[in-house]
Amino acid sequence: MSDIFLALSALGSDKMGLVATLTKYLAEHQANVEASHMAILGGEFGMLMLVSAPKASADKLQTDLPALAKQTGLHLELRVTKSPTEHRQSAMPYRLMADAADNEGIIGRITETCAAHGINVVTLKSESYPAPVTGAPLFRMNALLDVPQTVKISALREALDSVAEANGIDLELKADRRD
Repeated sequence: MSDIFLALSALGSDKMGLVATLTKYLAEHQANVEASHMAILGGEFGMLMLVSAPKASADKLQTDLPALAKQTGLHLELRVTKSPTEHRQSAMPYRLMADAADNEGIIGRITETCAAHGINVVTLKSESYPAPVTGAPLFRMNALLDVPQTVKISALREALDSVAEANGIDLELKADRRD
């Protein structure tokens, strides 16, 4: 029998040892971490993991989750999901990078354009930071996209260039290899 895939999310106040506690819990329940994203934003710790486990272990993970939440002080959620290969569509990977003066709505304007072209955002990281000399707030975004093979890249570039020009954004879209 094959493993079950689960998405585990965690959010709460950051404190030393959370990653160790969470990964120990998973190992004790015979769960394997397939992929993870973790970050501290402000004083909050956030994590999203894809784990695989045999059915009996997955059931025990769910049963024992409230005790782990109490121990860590985190809001935890665990749900069954698809395997990464089952979920992925036939698509071409592209990297989209953006730099601009920071202002509200940049991510929304860019991703709205992607969605209008049927593109799925696989990962997206963004940050605001001060300009070296002036200290003015700057914005940087790095996203990995799944572009369906039916999408004309020239039309996508034209749409993104229009958003970039209207909003003072430096955009770069390039094919990305995932090894």
